[in-house]
Amino acid sequence: IDLTERCLYWLTYVLRYKRPPGKSLEVGCAHGGFVMLMKMAGFDAVGSEMSPWVVNYASNAFDVPILRGRIEELPVEPSSYDCILLLDVLEHLPHPDASLQVISSLMKPDGVLVIQTPHYKDESLTYEEMRASQHTFLQMMEDLGHLFLFTEGGLRQILFRAGLHHIAF
Repeated sequence: IDLTERCLYWLTYVLRYKRPPGKSLEVGCAHGGFVMLMKMAGFDAVGSEMSPWVVNYASNAFDVPILRGRIEELPVEPSSYDCILLLDVLEHLPHPDASLQVISSLMKPDGVLVIQTPHYKDESLTYEEMRASQHTFLQMMEDLGHLFLFTEGGLRQILFRAGLHHIAF
């Protein structure tokens, strides 16, 4: 289901903004299926993952290159990627602002960064009010291991500080 629905959706989305040939990096690529689709579309595609087991699985299942480690520690040349993707990853990173600084440095000047992350829309509630109401967004943080949940304004600020000034939601 992931390959036919989510991955095809994101491939269609990416192709609206960036066409092959070019280099792409999916940070936190999990099983590697989207990296494979990017490669099939004509990109020089690579993924990254933290877990040695996941890297091995993705490499074997889809025969795509997967780098192992944190984005801040990978041996990647600055300004080398046309497209970088973080699909359901940013909210899990311990220092998203620092990670986005590094990611920004890895992108070519006309590069495209695609982020999918939960979007917190009700900025009027305090943390205490969310807990008292068992707010579903707070449950996402507790149940799914999300370290950060972003409002549009908060994410815009982090992206801008990382040097990413052309932002669309």
